[in-house]
Parts: sequence; C-alpha cells; structure tokens
Amino acid sequence: MADAGGGKPQVILIATGSEVYLCIDAYEKLKAEAYGARRQHAVVGFVRASGPELRDEVLPPDVTERVAVEMGSTFGWAQYAGPKGRIIACAALERLPRSRIAKEIRLHHRRVVQAARELLGK
Repeated sequence: MADAGGGKPQVILIATGSEVYLCIDAYEKLKAEAYGARRQHAVVGFVRASGPELRDEVLPPDVTERVAVEMGSTFGWAQYAGPKGRIIACAALERLPRSRIAKEIRLHHRRVVQAARELLGK
C-alpha cells in the first residue's frame, strides 16, 4: 500500500496481480498532480477474510471514490469499488493473453488516472 501524504486519501486505487503496475503508474501521476491517492493492492483476499475493522482501515467507508482495475472477471469487485466507484475491466477479452489485453483495449495507467479524475470531478 502507498498512502496519500497529509491525511485521508481522495481516491483509492485497487488492484491485484498483473494489474498492480497500472495502479502504481496512476498513483505516481495523481500524486504528481497533488491528488491525495491511496494505492491498494494484493489485499482483496486478505480483506475478505478479515473482520470489518481491518476492512474499514484498508478501504475506509468514507472514501467512496475508488477505482478497481481487473483484467479478468469483474465478479465480486463491486463490493470493493463501492456504489460510486469505477471498475476498469476487460472480462470480455479474457481469452487473450494478458500481455495483449492491455494493448488491445488500451488498459493503462491513463485510463485509471482518467477514472480517478472523473470521480473527483476534475
């Protein structure tokens, strides 16, 4: 996890596995633009198995601006993205090799940054 400097994040970027690099790049871009972002990755299974206290610490309920990035199935991501959040996914292309998926649908950090900006109204 990489957290927003100076307090509560404005947006949370969530990913696991091969999608993590997209959130790392987007986090760095948002940070450079002075957005308060939290990059959260490789914790969804742990959060699911943990109690509500840890879940709320990792994904604070009052930070509803969330972007979840998934190259496979979107099943289950809504509970982490929340009702206001965005899920950037390509489940329809899951038959392609992961290296081609990102290229085919242009799933890269710019889409993650764009979704975060839209959620923040910027």
